[in-house]
Amino acid sequence: PVLNCCANVGTVLQYSKHANRSICMKMWPFIVLGICVGTWLLPRIDEASLRKFTSVVYALVLAQSVSEYFLQKQRAKSAQKEDDALKDQKKASEQFYGRLEVAAAISILCGLLTVLTNNSGP
Repeated sequence: PVLNCCANVGTVLQYSKHANRSICMKMWPFIVLGICVGTWLLPRIDEASLRKFTSVVYALVLAQSVSEYFLQKQRAKSAQKEDDALKDQKKASEQFYGRLEVAAAISILCGLLTVLTNNSGP
């Protein structure tokens, strides 16, 4: 858990110039909760299931990235100017991720997945 917390702090520090601090502060308690749940859950999952779970997680992350890419292209086409498209995308993203229930769910999941996927190696 200490290594995972340090990794999360390092990531935030690296991207702090572009980070929305209010969203980050909402997420931290829930990330720690997710790390605690993952630490509790890890010894209860056998290695084969953990590897399958990790594969599914990576596939879902890839699918989300691809869908986000196409959604951004679609939004850019519907906007008249490129600047408007960027502002609209940023505003929509901030509104969605700024909601406490969304930030909490994603943060707990990220903390949990951090522990499970980092510990599923060979």
